[in-house]
Amino acid sequence: MVNILFLLVMLYTELPCTLELINNARYNNDFMNTLSFGLGGWQGRNWDPAVNDPTFSEYCGNITANSTLRVTSGNATSIAEYLIAFGGYGAPISTILSPMLNFAGWVNQSIASTCTTGSQNECWTTHNSTYYQQDDLSQSWRSWPYQYCTQWGFLQTGSGVPETQLPLISRLIDLPYEEIICREAFNITTPPNTQIINKYGGYDIAYDRLAIIDGEDDPWRRATPHAPEAKNRTSTTDEPFILIADAVHHWDENGLFLNQTTATLPPQPIAETQFKEMEFVKAWVAEWHAQKKRG
Repeated sequence: MVNILFLLVMLYTELPCTLELINNARYNNDFMNTLSFGLGGWQGRNWDPAVNDPTFSEYCGNITANSTLRVTSGNATSIAEYLIAFGGYGAPISTILSPMLNFAGWVNQSIASTCTTGSQNECWTTHNSTYYQQDDLSQSWRSWPYQYCTQWGFLQTGSGVPETQLPLISRLIDLPYEEIICREAFNITTPPNTQIINKYGGYDIAYDRLAIIDGEDDPWRRATPHAPEAKNRTSTTDEPFILIADAVHHWDENGLFLNQTTATLPPQPIAETQFKEMEFVKAWVAEWHAQKKRG
C-alpha cells in the first residue's frame, strides 16, 4: 500500500530550500494539523492594516495561482502528480499541480521557517504532556482551552465530515487528537458539558443589555445567534443585535483615533457599528443613573 503521508513529506522536502520542513514530525496527525495552519489565518484578517494578519491572503494567493511561484524539482512535480491522481480528483492534473506545488512551497517558507528553537517535532507536536502540565501564572494559553474542554466544546475535526464531502482539514484530526490538551493540561477525560452554556437559550439567548454583535464572515458565526440556522431578530437599544457586513472576527474591537481616519478607514460597516455601540452604552448608563436617582 502506498504511504501517502510519506509522499507528502517527500514532496515538501524536494522543494529547494535551505530549511528542513516538518518531515521529522513524529505523529501523522501532527503533520496533517500543521498543514491546516493556513486556513486558521482567516480569523486573523482585519480591516486595519496595522492589525491585519496576512497569513490567509498569502496562503490563498499560493493555492489559487495558475502557475508555480517557486522553482521546483522534477521529482517534486512527479510526486505531486501522483498524489493528485491517487486522490481521484476529476479535474485534469495540470489544473491542480501548480496550486499543490505552491502550497508545499508556502508551507516550507512560511511555517517551517518559524521553527527555530527546537526540533521539528517539538515545534509542531500536540502530543506534549510536559508542556501542557505547565500551570504557573505566566501560562496564559490555559484559559481558553479550559473553557472549551469543560463547557464550550468547539473541537474542530476533519473526521466528522461526511464521507461524501471533502473536508477542509485532514480526517486524521479527530476527537481523540483534539482532546489531548483537555486530558494532558486539565486531566479532563469526559466530554464538555455544553448544557451549562446552552441552558441560557443557545441560539435564542437574550437578555436586557446583552449585545450580540458578530462579523458576517466570522468563522465562529455558526456558533452564535447570528448563525444562518438561528431566527432573525430586530436590534433594539435594550437588546442590540448587529451583524457587521463583510467583517471577520471581533472587527469592532479595534479602532482609530480621529487624526488617523481616512476616507476608507475604518470601513463604513465598522464605523456605523462602533457608533451604535457608543449610543446604546450611553443609553444604558443614562438608564442606570436615572434608576439610581429614584433610589
